[in-house]
Amino acid sequence: MDHLGIETFDVVGFCIGGPLIWNPLRRAGDRVNAAVLVHPSGYRPEMPDLFYQNNIKGWAPKFLESRPDVNQADVEAYLHNMYTNRADYVFTVDRDFVANCQTPSSSSQTTSPPTPSPPPWNPHCWHRTPR
Repeated sequence: MDHLGIETFDVVGFCIGGPLIWNPLRRAGDRVNAAVLVHPSGYRPEMPDLFYQNNIKGWAPKFLESRPDVNQADVEAYLHNMYTNRADYVFTVDRDFVANCQTPSSSSQTTSPPTPSPPPWNPHCWHRTPR
C-alpha cells in the first residue's frame, strides 16, 4: 500500500483469502481499518490434510503444467508449509493472535463442513455468522 500512497485500508478475504488477510493484520494492524473474512478456510482436526490433499490433486497439476520452472517437490513443500506447519487454526496466525486482534473484523461461515471463524471472545469481532 505504501507504493500506492494508501495509509489505511480495509481488507476482504474469501476462502483461502480469509487466512491470508491475517498477515496484514499481524504486520500492519494499525493501518487496517477493518477486516472481512468470507467463508474462510481453516484447519479441521478431524480432516487434518483436507486442504493439502485437495490442492495436491486439484490445483497442483494445472499449476505445474503452467510453470515448468516449478517441480512437484516445490509444490509439496509449499503446501506442507501452508497447511501442515501452521495447521493450528487459520494457517497464518494462531488462535491467540485472532483472539487478541484489535482490528474490527467480521467473519461469515456457511460452508460445510464449517471451518474456523474468529473466536467469539474477541471483543473486536463485530459480526459472526453461526456455523
